[in-house]
Amino acid sequence: MSVASALNLNRDAVQTIVVQQWSGWSARLPALLRVDRPLDLDRWLRDADPAAADDVLLSLAQLAAADGGDDVDAARVLAWVLLPAACRVAGSFARVADIDEHVAAQLWIEVRSFSWQSTSKVAANIAGRLRKHLGTDLSDLPSAEVPPTSLADTGVVATLARQYGVGGPEDGPSPMDELLSVLEWGCRRGLITSEDRLLLLDVIATAADDPTWHRSGAALLGDRVSDSVGTHWGISGRTVRRRAAASISALAQVAAGQRQAGIA
Repeated sequence: MSVASALNLNRDAVQTIVVQQWSGWSARLPALLRVDRPLDLDRWLRDADPAAADDVLLSLAQLAAADGGDDVDAARVLAWVLLPAACRVAGSFARVADIDEHVAAQLWIEVRSFSWQSTSKVAANIAGRLRKHLGTDLSDLPSAEVPPTSLADTGVVATLARQYGVGGPEDGPSPMDELLSVLEWGCRRGLITSEDRLLLLDVIATAADDPTWHRSGAALLGDRVSDSVGTHWGISGRTVRRRAAASISALAQVAAGQRQAGIA
């Protein structure tokens, strides 16, 4: 199962919809005329100026929303082009059973209920809301019974490994494995929530993915990183800094207490 198959989506089906509907949609919402080859919509969105891409996504969101065009075909197309972001979110919950179905269901809800009249940055906001809702809804669900994909194999960790030169499994436990173990321990102890863990990972991944930050040695919770993460989560950079700092402090205080008490 994948997020795409859970939504019953594939490229052929989406392209059939585009062939049948794009000209009519464009007549209603001229921003869609920016796309010169609608059949290559996902490629166009990757290459386009961010503001132009968001105009197109916002038009699709308006068509797809139940309080807008209420067009299920437009919702399918919007969900299709947002699949890469949805799959990255799914990777963050790799230990949850049936995660693709959960992500697909929440993605569909977000596409059909997007606040197109008052909100822009469609891709970032929907991805952020996916993380937020899944972090809350899945925190108490059991893990998959089959051996899960390690969080150390997800996109977040791959980014960190690439930036910081973390070794492979043959080198023994990596710094990234140790970090994830600490975060999981913090969740089990109730020191941080599952959503706090995701927020911290996003902060670290965002810092690691910014060459400017990496070269400068700027603070992990500096404005640049916090504001970027806040955009994806739909919260302010100040809130990101406050929540991340509180989580780090909680983990550090208990870990220091255990070391002083001689607890392994």
